[in-house]
Amino acid sequence: MTLASSRLGYVYRHDDQHFTQDDLRIWLPILKSLNARWLTVMASSKRTIPESFLTGLLDDGIEPIVLVRGTLGESNPSTLQPLLRSYARWGVHYVAVYDRPNLRRTWMDAEWNRKGVVERFIDHIVPILEFQRSVGLTPVLPPLQPGGDYWDTAFLRSMFEALSRRGKSDLLEDLNLGIYAWTYNKPLDWGNGGQSRWPEARPYYTPPNCQDQIGFRTFEWYADLANQVTGRIPQMLVVAGGAIPDPAVENGYSQPQIEQNVSILRALAEIPPYVQNFSFDCLTADPASQGCSAAWYPEPTKPAPIVEAIQKVLHSQEKSPHLSTAKTLNHYLLLPDSKALHLAAAELASYIQAHKPILGFSENEARMARKVTLVGGENEFPDTLERELTDAGCMVDRIVTGAQARDAASSESLYPHTAIRYSPLGGL
Repeated sequence: MTLASSRLGYVYRHDDQHFTQDDLRIWLPILKSLNARWLTVMASSKRTIPESFLTGLLDDGIEPIVLVRGTLGESNPSTLQPLLRSYARWGVHYVAVYDRPNLRRTWMDAEWNRKGVVERFIDHIVPILEFQRSVGLTPVLPPLQPGGDYWDTAFLRSMFEALSRRGKSDLLEDLNLGIYAWTYNKPLDWGNGGQSRWPEARPYYTPPNCQDQIGFRTFEWYADLANQVTGRIPQMLVVAGGAIPDPAVENGYSQPQIEQNVSILRALAEIPPYVQNFSFDCLTADPASQGCSAAWYPEPTKPAPIVEAIQKVLHSQEKSPHLSTAKTLNHYLLLPDSKALHLAAAELASYIQAHKPILGFSENEARMARKVTLVGGENEFPDTLERELTDAGCMVDRIVTGAQARDAASSESLYPHTAIRYSPLGGL
């Protein structure tokens, strides 16, 4: 098993139904064909998911993440204890209670409108977290909506500060953090480096030429924040993420979005070790449901095109796991020759200043980078090299300069397997 596949997971459905033995019989082989090691399942706060469904997953090496949804202020935390105790007894390790508490819709109106919403959430969640730990579950802070009605990084900082102020250092040591990691149609390196690299970003305001946490790399921002407040980085569970589907596309995902999900899969071997998994959203959905456009399988026998693309990568990783080279560089700008560097120096200067890549001419060095930017078109770097780099686990894009950009613009089908389209310099 590769590191990428050990982190690979899916969201089962957006509803809290469909947990029969027939459902398990249908979907378990499909999950295994997708190398699933994790599965996010939505649960009610009023009843448990059937034991047989969860143990069926566990017996096949799939770790369930149970996301218990409910309305804050509607019930007492003690009413959840029988559910949590049952999940622990059946072998489940991860249960996140309440989905996106930084959204108004998660709260009763009277509760959301009162002052001190974060402190009241901590009042509510701490007994749940402590009970989880007492019965053998890993305490999990629920995922926040990136951005959200109450800005997620501000909400999270206040939660960590409240836990520290209340002397919950032992709880903080055991705490896992549920997160969402959708791309929002931004490049995968959006926000790379977290708050420490983009200090100008503020809650509710991202200045021009600045990046924020709303993208694939949410985890880096949360890690920065947690380390600042508590002195440690918690383990994180990506409850759901990936490219957001396009409702206008019949199969949910346009080709660039499929390519972006493929790039995420390749990147799973290189994301920080505190990120335990990545659950692509979502495996299936009822035809009339709101989440149907995101379904990889609208029907069990009719996979969307994204499935074939993902399975192709999984097959190549299994055949040649050695190609996923360990990455010691962050971003490598691969130049075709010194003449090209001289001719493009003026154009490259602003790009280099903005992205701060390592410059070089070595294809072997490029394989050691998480991201590789090729400067030039097919004449400078053949399509086969790009495929070799992506097979080595690199996220690859191209930029062109001068006449190359004009030539590239006339092509109708350029490098369809890359996550970021072939672009003129400055267009990324």
